[in-house]
Amino acid sequence: MKLCDDGHGEVAYDSMSCPACQLLEDIKSRDEDVKVLERSLADSDAIRERLEDELESLRAVAGVSETIQPRRPRLVEETTR
Repeated sequence: MKLCDDGHGEVAYDSMSCPACQLLEDIKSRDEDVKVLERSLADSDAIRERLEDELESLRAVAGVSETIQPRRPRLVEETTR
């Protein structure tokens, strides 16, 4: 069995690149994408929490003690009536 430069057994003998190396590169790239998305999600969560705190402060100033339910989005059918 031929070995690639990284020591992986080469599966496709007629190709110049090792399939295992390519898959490892793909996984590494996707791991980096996941980390970016996780940071974005954490940032969004922090923004949401800040806005919720601000909303509660505004409710306290306005004297609203109960939680106001957010409006549900209108469906397309409802807007075309």
